[in-house]
Amino acid sequence: MEKNFKWTFAPKGPLDMGQGSEDASFPQFEKYALRNLIREYTQNSLDAHDNTSPNPVRIMVSVSSLSIDEFPNLTRELLPHLKAASDSCKRDNFSRDPYPPKIEALTKWVADGEIPVLIFSDYYTVGMPYKDENETGENSAFNACVRQCCASYKPENSAGGSHGLGKTVGFVNSNINAVIYSTFTTENETFCEGVIKLCDHRVDGQSFKAHGFYDSEGGLHPGSGEAIPEVFQRSVPGTDAYVLGIDLTEEEKVEMKRNFLRGFFMAILQEKITANLFGEEFNHNNIIEKTEHYFNSTEDIFDSIKNKIRDAGIFFSPRPYLIEAVSKAKEDDEHLVYTTNEVTPEKWSNFSATLYLWKNDDLKAKYRDTIIYMRDKLMTIEVRRGKERQGYRGVVVVNEGSSELRKIENVTHDKWVNAELRRLSTSEKNAITLVQKQLEEFVTTCINLTFPDNGSEERSLQSLSSIEVNLVGNSLHKSTEDEAVWPTSNELDEIKATHKKSKGSLVILETGKSKKKRRKGQAGNTTRGGNSTPEKTEVPSMPPAPPGAIPPRPTPPPSDKLPNGSIKKDEFETENGNHENQVSDEPITHLRELRLLPRAFKLIPLSDSEYTCKLIIRSPKDCVGCSVALYISALGGKSLPIELEKVGDGLSIVGNNKNEIRGFDLQKDSANIIYFTPVNKSINYSLVPKAYETR
Repeated sequence: MEKNFKWTFAPKGPLDMGQGSEDASFPQFEKYALRNLIREYTQNSLDAHDNTSPNPVRIMVSVSSLSIDEFPNLTRELLPHLKAASDSCKRDNFSRDPYPPKIEALTKWVADGEIPVLIFSDYYTVGMPYKDENETGENSAFNACVRQCCASYKPENSAGGSHGLGKTVGFVNSNINAVIYSTFTTENETFCEGVIKLCDHRVDGQSFKAHGFYDSEGGLHPGSGEAIPEVFQRSVPGTDAYVLGIDLTEEEKVEMKRNFLRGFFMAILQEKITANLFGEEFNHNNIIEKTEHYFNSTEDIFDSIKNKIRDAGIFFSPRPYLIEAVSKAKEDDEHLVYTTNEVTPEKWSNFSATLYLWKNDDLKAKYRDTIIYMRDKLMTIEVRRGKERQGYRGVVVVNEGSSELRKIENVTHDKWVNAELRRLSTSEKNAITLVQKQLEEFVTTCINLTFPDNGSEERSLQSLSSIEVNLVGNSLHKSTEDEAVWPTSNELDEIKATHKKSKGSLVILETGKSKKKRRKGQAGNTTRGGNSTPEKTEVPSMPPAPPGAIPPRPTPPPSDKLPNGSIKKDEFETENGNHENQVSDEPITHLRELRLLPRAFKLIPLSDSEYTCKLIIRSPKDCVGCSVALYISALGGKSLPIELEKVGDGLSIVGNNKNEIRGFDLQKDSANIIYFTPVNKSINYSLVPKAYETR
């Protein structure tokens, strides 16, 4: 059965660079190893599609075993090399020794008489042609996959691979770091060879390199034709990968199926690929049924897994994107499709894309907006959670421009990383940057068309969200769950453009006595903070400003300090309701500035409340005796005070401009809520709040 196939390790010479422990590429694929295996191997098969065939790519994944007695060179003869690799690690005090469990596993399999194998096969593909590079000077697909490191030979510019490291997934999943490849090309040629990656080691007094080849040619080139063991021979074009020493549980098989659906639901739906995974069929006709079966929880319906947000691209549910956004495209007003040809095509050159969008009020109420990004190979690359909750799930597929984005994919092909630009030429960088910009413009344009700003929606003001501000003497944790949401109320374009250039910040100013600290009290989500539930009354909506309207000339807010250095308490309400200025007779105080990111403030317009606005403040610490002054952005980067009509229970309106709300505390990391109504309900504005704490 084994014929003349055996392992050959090249002797290590004095000029060869050494390899300790394991290959440096392994750690990049060890986390989520099975997920990386199904994604990488399936992507390679899609890249190798035989375009002359009317059939989609087909893959088959199965488990089997090889007899130890029939393949003694493959198994028994490896034990001395694994033990020698372990001894080599032990001689280096600072080297990790990963080989004891591998030795233990192989020893057990030898004793049991068989070794488990995972077989990944593809069909309707071109196979992997081989050329002897030493004779022809040419590279080939077989060389790049089996006999070279950091090499990727894929003629298509839009092919998935670019680093040449994806082959590592086989070694990482093999418990003895060994994979056998067998291929049949469209030219009716067959090649077969195994490869193992260990570390430099010594056997019987001879030093060997880290890698070895399993073939009938002494490691010089792969076996071919009748020299290939019958169990590895193919009779139709395509490639088999045998991952040696992998014994899957039923739970692991299910997880591989789930990750196959996550990565390739679009390719399956559009009949680019079919699959048989451990005896179960996945194709265009049953993709909806399979997705509903494997993603059947309440969280899966809307893709609402929150506790794993940092791995959004790993644990997401494809269900809403496949079943709603894509498969129901154009069915009704909730299922939309945009293309670059339809959306101001004059804006984009050498770029084309399609966005499938599902909008739903249930999403708006609870979940952050999310879009899945793909290239023309229809494999999931990025899962981007948005900043807002407008209520949509989307899938965007980049067609023209795909080859540029391919060059900045990370090694696991689940993110476009700008750090990859450093290894590219200036012209390539410029082309990629242009595609990225046009993709962002396209998606933003489509979202704005879907959710036009009508003055009553919660919207994100990017000019404020983009300002990065740090805490004084500390660092603010960047939350991935809560982002700033601001109403623009038909804000004028010139105001937006001006404010975008502003370098302002949102601050809490603390007034502290030099003698002793005041004890901190309870937080502002009590009645004192204006958190009591208001009665619902009808409030008129805010009509848009007339075209060309310009806000009045701003007046700067008054200074908090008087000439003698004391602090002015802007105003307070007397018993008869009049507002008077008073000067504090307390000792001279100092101000300490505590900066907040814009997302610490969230403003929500109300349409069925006693008040027209609800302001939510999240503070990085407990604050006592707080007030907040409200301003709006205006032309020239100026700020105008908002005159207030009324505020929530337990609060009071103070300040020369009647734009300050006083009488609440802030509790750390809580939603501190303040209700208010401005006098001018039809003003065009983007809010600039400034909060203060008295200590």
